[in-house]
Amino acid sequence: MVELPWPIRIFRSFWLTNPFRVAILAFASGFLPFAVAVQYSSIGDVAYYMPKGGDVVCDAAAIAARLCIAKHVGYLHALNWWPTFLLLMPFGLFFAFESVQNTEAVVARMLAGGMFAKRDWSGPIADVGPVLGRIWRTFLLIALPVFLIILALMVKDWWCVVYWPLRLDVALGAVLDSPTRTALVPAPLLEMLREAGCAMSNAHENDWSVSATFGSVPLLAPLVPGHDKPSLVFTQIFAAYNYALMAFWSAVLVSYFGYVLALTIVVYDLDRGRYDFQLVLNLNSADARKRRGFELMEGVFRPCVLVTIFAFMMAFFMRIQNVFLRNTEYQTIYDLLFVDIPDTFGKFTGLGVIQLMGWLTELQKTLQKFLDFGQFADPQSLLGAPAILIVLGLVTAALGHILRTAAMGAQSRVLAALTERDQAHKVAAYYRLSERETSTRAGDVEWWPLSWPELRYAVRLMISGAFCYVFYRVAFVWMGYVAYRSIQGRWRERP
Repeated sequence: MVELPWPIRIFRSFWLTNPFRVAILAFASGFLPFAVAVQYSSIGDVAYYMPKGGDVVCDAAAIAARLCIAKHVGYLHALNWWPTFLLLMPFGLFFAFESVQNTEAVVARMLAGGMFAKRDWSGPIADVGPVLGRIWRTFLLIALPVFLIILALMVKDWWCVVYWPLRLDVALGAVLDSPTRTALVPAPLLEMLREAGCAMSNAHENDWSVSATFGSVPLLAPLVPGHDKPSLVFTQIFAAYNYALMAFWSAVLVSYFGYVLALTIVVYDLDRGRYDFQLVLNLNSADARKRRGFELMEGVFRPCVLVTIFAFMMAFFMRIQNVFLRNTEYQTIYDLLFVDIPDTFGKFTGLGVIQLMGWLTELQKTLQKFLDFGQFADPQSLLGAPAILIVLGLVTAALGHILRTAAMGAQSRVLAALTERDQAHKVAAYYRLSERETSTRAGDVEWWPLSWPELRYAVRLMISGAFCYVFYRVAFVWMGYVAYRSIQGRWRERP
């Protein structure tokens, strides 16, 4: 491999860290706040009264009139935090690091299999160091700005959702009597938040990180009896740790897609003949699916698909949490996700026509909630994360397309050389086969490099994932289906 500049060497050393160590470190760092939340109940389970209408203030009369709902928003109710730290992020990081580290081994095996040939077919090349060097350089150039952007976004999120609301806790009492205020946030506070660069007031839901602020103002968002207000100082420290953790690990994970894009660019250039050698088939490959050497790319591309799936799941949890914090019907996030269907089935008490029609009507109303079209009135919750998901999905899809195209191009180069008299015998000699056998093997190639997921399933996976993100309450169906097909694909690969 060619000598790399020291910044790239440091960057490469980081991504060559053992994936198991990275996953264990991510899990351990995420387990700490979970354990604290379990032990420190005021952070783990905080409940406040949330108005059901925009003009309602949750005073004693409104609570007695059932105009407010007891909303549980502790850390243990935040699906976008602890499940991500304990499950999704460690697995996503493991497969990301595995994918990157498999690249050099895959390239070495492709080199040994003669998949990088001289243009005159006089023999295989001896080294592809420049190709690997370009992958790492391009990876760094893409990953560094992506990493910094994700960090900046998370810092901005913490600044607006945690730092300023907690800092202005003492100011809330002074503005409660102001005649110009919203039901949840007084107008002077909104103005101060806007001056701090936090113009989107609807981003300030009463989540665990700000419960200490809004829970401290009885007329604004009183705590439910039996729940203690978390310490402001403790909330600052707890929130800062979680946001720093999420900022770093999510920046690393999203930066991985810079590697995917870098690999896509390099493979594209290889296929277009922009190097002094050519990418060809390995006709001596023993692969039963007849991928002729491109089965080696499975070690790089399959983890990439899995990383994309885990990224989708993280986005699902963030979307569900965002919807729950604004919902005025359900007290806990688990009620939002699971209570309707079991309750509806439990209402079927008889076999008469009237009972059946009533039960079907209730079931229809329940199913309509799972296809919530009213959410489209709030574009903020539908545009941000979907844009990121679309980009990540397209990057992964682009790599799959380029790999498939590269396999087709490699096949075309072999078959085209066999049609030229001065090249045909060189090609046969290169593969140590007869010209006829070379032509037969080169003509029978499976272009899709993966045994799982197959191309049609991968397309369905992306389309159904986008659907489930929009209609968030069916996201768990998608997750279960993906898990089932993943296990099935792992153990029942088509020969």
